[in-house]
Amino acid sequence: MLETYSYSYSSGDLLEKRVTARRSNGSTSEVFTMGPHLKLSARTVTFMSGARLNVLDFVSLTKWNTKSSELAALKDRLMTPPPDCLYRPFKLIRYDNLLGEQVVVVEAVYPQLVGRDYLWLAPRLGCESMKFRFETPQPDGSYKLIAESKPISLRLGQPDPRFFDPASRGTKQ
Repeated sequence: MLETYSYSYSSGDLLEKRVTARRSNGSTSEVFTMGPHLKLSARTVTFMSGARLNVLDFVSLTKWNTKSSELAALKDRLMTPPPDCLYRPFKLIRYDNLLGEQVVVVEAVYPQLVGRDYLWLAPRLGCESMKFRFETPQPDGSYKLIAESKPISLRLGQPDPRFFDPASRGTKQ
């Protein structure tokens, strides 16, 4: 289970708190709290069967099937990640360690992206992103940090089953 916080450095605000939990079978649950005052919460659960569950503010529930291409990509990423998590268009920067986990630091190179996007990916965890930084170029040639996600905690093992259960108070839509 990985917990991360994302910040906007233009305002200094905490934008998102996220907990990512993955079962040994690859099913993944992401719980996030968003917004300037962190009042909106949501959960997305993706099962390896292709079913996906969204719960917003633990009030409404939406269920649908994942597109077969998305499911195939997810299974491929979890079962056979590329060496050093070097997906295209990533460029290897260095190796690092976050919360005791070996990570690969990559730069995502997108022609349409005005700035630099760095990701800290954990090969042993299916190339899960543990940290990111986004910087934009300044007129003097330097770069300014715009947004960053930092890992807060990492706990390996089977996550609490409640992460994967539909909200009992939810309304099916």
